Amino acid sequence: MSESVTWAMPVMMLACAIPVILCTAAADGIGMTNLLQSIWMKFRHTCTDESEMSSTQKLQRSSSPTKDNATRNKKSSSSDRPITWTELKEHCTENNNNGWIAIHGKVYDITNFAKNHPGGSIISDYVGRNASDEFDAFHLPRVRRRLPAYCIGTLVTNEDSATGTGAAACAPPKELPSTRDYRELRTKLWNNGWFEADVKYYLCKDLIALGILLLGLSFMTMGTSVLVRTILGGLTVGLAIQQVAFVAHDAGHYGILPPKAGGGMNWLGWFHGSVCFGISIDMWSDEHSKHHAMTMRPRQDPQFNYLPFFLVSKKELSKFDELSSIEQVLARWLVPFQHLTLIPLSVIIGRFNLHAISMIHALKNKKFHDVLGMFLYVAWFGSMVCTLPNEERIPFVLVSYMMAGVLHIQLTISHLATDAFTAEEDEHLQFFAHQCRTTRNIDSYWWDDWFHGGLQYQIEHHLFPQLPRHNLAKVQPMVKDLCAKHNIPYRSTSFTGAIGECLSDFHRMRNFIDDLYYPQG
Repeated sequence: MSESVTWAMPVMMLACAIPVILCTAAADGIGMTNLLQSIWMKFRHTCTDESEMSSTQKLQRSSSPTKDNATRNKKSSSSDRPITWTELKEHCTENNNNGWIAIHGKVYDITNFAKNHPGGSIISDYVGRNASDEFDAFHLPRVRRRLPAYCIGTLVTNEDSATGTGAAACAPPKELPSTRDYRELRTKLWNNGWFEADVKYYLCKDLIALGILLLGLSFMTMGTSVLVRTILGGLTVGLAIQQVAFVAHDAGHYGILPPKAGGGMNWLGWFHGSVCFGISIDMWSDEHSKHHAMTMRPRQDPQFNYLPFFLVSKKELSKFDELSSIEQVLARWLVPFQHLTLIPLSVIIGRFNLHAISMIHALKNKKFHDVLGMFLYVAWFGSMVCTLPNEERIPFVLVSYMMAGVLHIQLTISHLATDAFTAEEDEHLQFFAHQCRTTRNIDSYWWDDWFHGGLQYQIEHHLFPQLPRHNLAKVQPMVKDLCAKHNIPYRSTSFTGAIGECLSDFHRMRNFIDDLYYPQG
């Protein structure tokens, strides 16, 4: 065995052992953490008990309201203030100098909070809007306890003051029956413990990815031919990277371990996303949250805003001059061939593109922990590549990245060739119908279910982003029943069938750019 292999092995073994240690510790420590928190809360309650108050404190409390009570009364009074839909809409400045948001009938002023939002900038996209289901989908129930501090009133309709044709525009969209049923299902899942992850399940996924990685290393170091070392080794290592990406995805959604109160570093997501997969977990979290909240919204879903390379929906452009000069040139050359370039660009370029934009994001936003994680990725992956002869290294990287790039195909076919809605259309469709109509499931079987990493249940995942992967299949029949009850399309097709639908849709739209460039009439 070469010298490079001897130092590469400990690096990889140590890196791959960390998630195993973390998950094992979490499996043993979750219950203890809850117990200690309970003891601490009881201790605080005991320390402030009446029996231990001084006589002066008792006198002050009985003679006049405390500052806390006064503040609470003030907040209670503010929360009763009626706020119309029109007034809410007026407080929607994009720079958050005056941002209000509605959640379950209450209005909250997030002007000062938005820049410190633990979930990133996604909150800014909902100022002046009702974000009830989006809030519930992306937050633990305990977060609701933080809302009263920002409450400024109660949302009411304008029907008493508005008449005529403008009255409907002044009223918020009424809650649809499908929305009501969806909320009941979500509450049921939370109450029944469906959002509690089986940490051992994810431990097994990590061990499987580690086993595949070590198998690939054995092909690289013990293979007797170039084909074994570069092709078979590259395919196996690429498969390991693809599989660990699924765990990074679930960890990034806090679908494995719940977030700390008040936010904080997602170390499990960082390790799997930055160290094992080689991307900025901060960039991914921000973009992916927006993708979930505004799925397939033209030019606003950051993970499906492909112009000038691909045109996803005709709603993306109404005039050709909406594009910059460079984008116009590229779009005219690339979009007519998008049905031919989608697969090659996604598989070959997608992985390298992720590395590049991740590093740019991390440096620009001073996310140095992501920079460190990506350097650690380069260290362990580069150590593997260095075990090969010089002339075999580039072919190995290309093969392994093309294999890992299948992940990008799995992601894109989950949403392409579905519906696309503007923010106004989304508001009237409401969360449940919008997610179902912009998402597609992939039919899987016992022999290929593991390969898709949970993305085959994309509809269920978009409706319940924090639901652990191992519960998605159990929820699927319930979601199907709701869709059938409310006559909402439920898309599900085979992997190859989904690719065919997406390519056909791209082929259908290939001439749209020319139609805009050469308007008729």
